[in-house]
This record gives sequence, C-alpha cells and structure tokens, in this order.
Amino acid sequence: MLRELRDPGTPEIVRTFLYRAPEWIVLACATRPTTDRVLAELDPGEREAIQLALEKLADLILMDERTGVRVARERGLRVTGTLGVLLQASMRGLTEIEPALTRLQAIDFRCTPSLIARVRRLAHLSGL
Repeated sequence: MLRELRDPGTPEIVRTFLYRAPEWIVLACATRPTTDRVLAELDPGEREAIQLALEKLADLILMDERTGVRVARERGLRVTGTLGVLLQASMRGLTEIEPALTRLQAIDFRCTPSLIARVRRLAHLSGL
C-alpha cells in the first residue's frame, strides 16, 4: 500500500504528505503472506490493506476500490470510503463538504456523479 502511495502517478500532494506525516500516523505492513486466493487476486494495495485490517482486528477500513470493498466486507470488515470520511469530518465540523468535494474532484479521484449527489443530499439532510 505504501508503495502505491509513493508511486510517481500518485498526486504529489499525497506523496509529499507521506514524508511529512504527523506522528499519529503509523505506517505498517501485513506481517504474513496471504493464503487466501481471492485476496491474492486483488491489487497489492487493497490486498495488504485488508490483510492488515484482519491482522490488527480493525474496527473500520478505508477503501474506495469496488472489488476491494466487496472482498473486505465478505471477510467481515466494516468499510468506508473517502467520501464517507469527508461526510463524517464535515458532520464533526472539521471540514466543509462542498470545498472538500471540489478539491477531491480536482485530483484524480474517480466516482460516479450519483455518489457525489448522494453525499451532497446526506450533507444537506444533516444541515451542512
């Protein structure tokens, strides 16, 4: 997963953040190779994120890739995506949803227009 984030195709702001990450961010790798055939077929980032979440008995995993989300849920993990994190952050007053969505759409974040509309509806219903 870390390899993916450091890839030259990753937005520079993300790569820069990794080198100046706050102390509370702990970079970790899965400790053992997977024997799960379905996990082995996932992209390395999704595979390792799911493995690590299972090893650490994580309460929640952040994942946007559709197949990875399905596989994580099949393994009993609770999953949220980037938009779910933004919505929760805005509900807690940590960010404003519209500027956050605008910034997200300005980078290489891909999702359906209907999902963005759903997040906007939820934000509106929450009084944001």
